[in-house]
Amino acid sequence: MTDTITCSNCGTENAAKAIFCTNCGTNLRDVLNAQDYMDSSQTQFVMEPDERLVTTLHQRKAYLGRAGRIKFRLLQFDDLLLEPEFKIGVLTMGRSIESGEPIGNHVDLSRFKAKELGVSRKHARLIRVTATVVIEDMGALNGTFVNGERLSPVRPCVLCHGDEINLGNLAIEVIFDQS
Repeated sequence: MTDTITCSNCGTENAAKAIFCTNCGTNLRDVLNAQDYMDSSQTQFVMEPDERLVTTLHQRKAYLGRAGRIKFRLLQFDDLLLEPEFKIGVLTMGRSIESGEPIGNHVDLSRFKAKELGVSRKHARLIRVTATVVIEDMGALNGTFVNGERLSPVRPCVLCHGDEINLGNLAIEVIFDQS
C-alpha cells in the first residue's frame, strides 16, 4: 500500500487512510484497488441514495418527551424496529460486531441486508439528551444522510419525527412515539 492517495478529481495528495479528498471532498475509496484496501468482511461501497423524502422546516418536530420512544421503520422491508432501552445516552446503529465485545446500546441491522446496502459495523450514533435526539455519522464509508443531506462525520444533526435517515442505501424512517 502507498503512503498517499492521489485524488482522481483534483490531483491532491491525501493520506493513505483518507476517505474523502481534503481539497474537493471526492470519495477516495474508489481510487484504491479493492484488494489493497478492503477485505470481504468490510463495508461494501454503494452509490449515494436517491433523495426521496422532502420535508419543510415547519413540519419537523424535534421534541421527544421523557416517556417517548424512538421507533425505526426500515422502508425497503416495511419492518418496524423498537430501539433498545434508550432514555438518555448513546445508541449506535450498524451491522453486528463480530469481535463479541459488548458495545452497549447497538441496533444490529445485519438481518436487513445491511452489508449489501453499504452499512458499516459502526455506522452512526444517536445521542439523546433530555427531549432531543441527534445523529452523528461515525466516518462510515457510504455516509449517513438525513432527508437526503449527507452528514459530515461527528457533526451532529437534530432528528425529528418523520425524518428519513439513510445508512448507505438502507432507508429508515424515524418515528417519535409519544405514548
